[in-house]
Amino acid sequence: MRAMDYVTHALQFFDDVVSGWMIGDLDNLETKIPHVSSTNGNCNFPIALYVFSCLEFLGYLTSPTLIESKNPGFTAARINAYMDMFFDPGYLSQIAPHRTKFVTIFRNGLAHEYFAKGAGVSRNTGILLRVDFTGIIILDADEMYKAFKKSVEKLKKDITDNKDNLAERIITRYSQMQVDNEKYKSSTTTYTSSVSTSMASLPHPDALKSATTLPYKKQNP
Repeated sequence: MRAMDYVTHALQFFDDVVSGWMIGDLDNLETKIPHVSSTNGNCNFPIALYVFSCLEFLGYLTSPTLIESKNPGFTAARINAYMDMFFDPGYLSQIAPHRTKFVTIFRNGLAHEYFAKGAGVSRNTGILLRVDFTGIIILDADEMYKAFKKSVEKLKKDITDNKDNLAERIITRYSQMQVDNEKYKSSTTTYTSSVSTSMASLPHPDALKSATTLPYKKQNP
């Protein structure tokens, strides 16, 4: 496949998955569930955890060195790789004092223990990370999303420029991911259901026609 073909496919991936689904979902969470002080249902945890999920996924696709899931600490390595490549320095400087435990406290805590590990998650403070008077580290979910949303602007530019073969890395790794995930498909050959399914949870419709599940129209190299 030519370099420009990789760029074309990677930009389609960006439009469908990053801009369309990731940013689209987070924009809806932000605008349709505004923060209301001292009430329940502000979605602090879902917003923060969703951002970490996006960072880990994109870190796997974009990191200069392949970070495989068999590697110890792969989750933190992928998230840190993405942040180092695409986060604004101003956000990175706020994370820096807590860098060694940032992913463990927030991503792993929220994913595996429901709560962040000995820390808090808030919204609408205007500060990405702060320490309160008791020593508790507090992550602002809104600011974490702003940092991510800002980062994807750089991601798109670097894809367009194919900086350090970024477009090829994304397409190659995503394609391999889909091949690896074939083992999780049901062995049932027929399935009938009256339950409607959100297409946002499925590959791009064009991809359903191809042997490899991709969120962009597959072309032969």
